[in-house]
Amino acid sequence: MRDKVYVDREIPQWRANFHIHSTRSDGLQEIEERIAAYREAGYNIIMPSDHNLMWNTDEYDEENFITMRGTEVSPTNRYDNQKFHAGGLWRVCHHLLAIWDERLDRPCPYEHDERLNMLISPGITSWNEYTRFWREQGFYMIYCHPRWSKANGEHLMAMEHCQAVEVYNHECRIGACVGYSEAEWDYCLSNNKRLYCCATDDCHRFVPLPKPELSGGFTMIQAPELSRRAVSEALAKGDFYASESGPQILDLRVREGCIQLQCTPAREIRFVSEPVYHREISARSQSVDAITELEVEINPKTLFIRLELIGFDGAKTWSQPIFPDDLLRDDEREN
Repeated sequence: MRDKVYVDREIPQWRANFHIHSTRSDGLQEIEERIAAYREAGYNIIMPSDHNLMWNTDEYDEENFITMRGTEVSPTNRYDNQKFHAGGLWRVCHHLLAIWDERLDRPCPYEHDERLNMLISPGITSWNEYTRFWREQGFYMIYCHPRWSKANGEHLMAMEHCQAVEVYNHECRIGACVGYSEAEWDYCLSNNKRLYCCATDDCHRFVPLPKPELSGGFTMIQAPELSRRAVSEALAKGDFYASESGPQILDLRVREGCIQLQCTPAREIRFVSEPVYHREISARSQSVDAITELEVEINPKTLFIRLELIGFDGAKTWSQPIFPDDLLRDDEREN
């Protein structure tokens, strides 16, 4: 089995949140206040993602803080009986984060604060055409809050042109108890549909709160420098991981057929895989105060393996999936 590095402790990590709302759409805090709160909280990267309203300015960028260009697109259905109202008719709806790919040799095609409302017909064909529309223009597409959207694994399997999914959405957890979408993500991975994972705040209200929205979910980007182009490169390559303020992954690699992990203190590590070779290793089972490093042998017949790191407060961190078949040498494959 070939070696591969997934998180390299020699490469800087940058804290990011790509899902943020303000009074520009349905948020309750001015964008200037929202940006200041994230900057003061130690974030390096945010994307103001007010619904169907493009963010395309570097006005708030500083030496250790940048904003990505993009938006959250949430198309409106053409037919009245397909509208989505909390407390009323509630069907599957699709929200997507569209992050401009800064590696492209052309400017973002939309002006700052440009409205992007679009009517579409209900159904998976129209949704896929809509997602393809944004991908072909040059946007990185993330599927938002599957549980909140009532999108199951089959919906995600049918969705095309998305590169990642929100495995955790903090606003959906504290506001509606539907923040975790691990089951939907695992369904896709188990059926060989490959999606990266990210975590977000999706904050709408004021901060701080008794259950603060800020810093509940974030994505750690691994890149040699803090720049828009470097962030786009990391997103494309999967050089990031998701967290709800759980333990930090310091180093993660496959070496000599084993997963090797180094992390900040964790209560337990879960290895989630398909076929079901799930394994949970706790600090108690290892007779240590906390887990900071592990080495686990890979079953080469496993379709995928992903790691969950659990902190002592229960907060999680999710690695990107590891696909052992990609690492097998030709002489290791069965005929």
